[in-house]
Parts: sequence; C-alpha cells; structure tokens
Amino acid sequence: MTDTRPLAKQDRYTFFYTFLTCGLLLYEALILSYDRLINFYFFLIIVLGLPELLFAVYLLVRLGVNAYRKNWRRVASILAAPVIAWTLSFLPGCMGITPDLIQLEICKSSYLKEVDEMKITDGSTRMKVWNWGVTGGAAAPNLTYTLAYDESDQIALKPTQRSPEWKRKAAEIEKLDGEHNMVGTVQHLEGHFYLVTQYLG
Repeated sequence: MTDTRPLAKQDRYTFFYTFLTCGLLLYEALILSYDRLINFYFFLIIVLGLPELLFAVYLLVRLGVNAYRKNWRRVASILAAPVIAWTLSFLPGCMGITPDLIQLEICKSSYLKEVDEMKITDGSTRMKVWNWGVTGGAAAPNLTYTLAYDESDQIALKPTQRSPEWKRKAAEIEKLDGEHNMVGTVQHLEGHFYLVTQYLG
C-alpha cells in the first residue's frame, strides 16, 4: 500500500533524536558525578553501559527502518544527532563551566564559612580540604577526589617551588602530603579552590 501521508509528516528533519542524545549525555554526566559519592564500581557497567547499549541499538533500528522507507531527512536527523549533541556538550566546558565548578558553586558558601572559622595564630595562610569521593576498586584504577582551599595558591606550583612552611602544613593533611605513593593532578576551579585528583599506586 502506498503511503499517502504528506511529505512533511512521513519524511522530515527532526531534532527528536538530538534531544534524546543530549538527555543520554546529561544522564552520563550525572552518573559519573554520583560515582564519586557512591562508587558504583562494577555496577557502573549496568547503570551506564546498559543504557548506552540500548540507546545505540534504538538508533540503529530507527536508522535502518527510515533508510528502508527512504526517509532520507529522518536518516540525516539520526546521523546528525550524536554530532550535534557532542558539540553542545563541549560548549559549557569551552566557557569554563564544568560539573566540578557547578558542584563547588552549590556548596561554596558553606566551604567559605568553614574557612572563615579557622583560627590562624602564626600569621600563616589558611589551608583546608574536603573529601569529594572515590572511584575504582581492586580491579580498576583507584582515584580519590579532594577539594582543597589554599590561600597561598602554592598547591598549583611545582613541588620544588613550594615553601617549607607550605610543605609542613600539607604534611598535616593526609590528602595533600603525598603519602601512600599517591600522585595526581591539581586543577584550579575558582579563587583559592582547587580539585586534587590522586591515583593510588
């Protein structure tokens, strides 16, 4: 039977698949953020990998069906969806807006309150850390995330450039003293706040 529907309804470009892909990327970002707090470990394959697999199968089926029906505009909308969604997902990062920065902004007032309550008697600068979670496990890379407040900003310097006073204070904070064969990276978020990502060796 010949499809007598108007062309605009049976074959048109739609952003429906782009919206779906953006939703999946947002879901992935939320899961990865919660992974620090919950540490899904092997269950990450289920809560993250399974939805991705089902979504990929869905897109392939829709692509095949529309290609068979020669709905080329819909085929184009399916093929373009991942490209558009991935491009949009990178735009906030290009503007300096990251999930870590958003998380900091949500709780920054309470962090600053704790910093203000710190008593400094020797005239030195203030330094404080907060646990931002752990990922990985016995059979996967073990990563720890620590939010650090360093009024001197020496945490962003190379180890050889840090003052003896800074090293003394950092040695009192296990998350920053380099014990347990931990190495990692330091990312500046805002002001005197830094995200320290450490790899347990």
